[in-house]
Amino acid sequence: MRQLLDSGVFIDALFTEALTDDPRPALSGLAVPAAFVHGRLDTEIPVEVSRSLADLAPHGELPVVEDAALMPHQERPGAFNALLRGIVARMAPVPA
Repeated sequence: MRQLLDSGVFIDALFTEALTDDPRPALSGLAVPAAFVHGRLDTEIPVEVSRSLADLAPHGELPVVEDAALMPHQERPGAFNALLRGIVARMAPVPA
């Protein structure tokens, strides 16, 4: 609770930064895999936004949680975690 109360003075700056930041120019130089997990039912941010970001990243992918909206990690944690485990497994080095 203390962290939340102490961070209140920074929230406006974080929101302003989030609204003005455009990650697209940097994505083409991304050297690591990037997964843009999106809820199919999201009405706030269309899935096409995440699709365009995944297309810009050299190793980008767009896993979609079919029965979730804006917060798939909370709405469908089992499906989200399964997607995340698959993503991490593909990124992990294969033991020799």
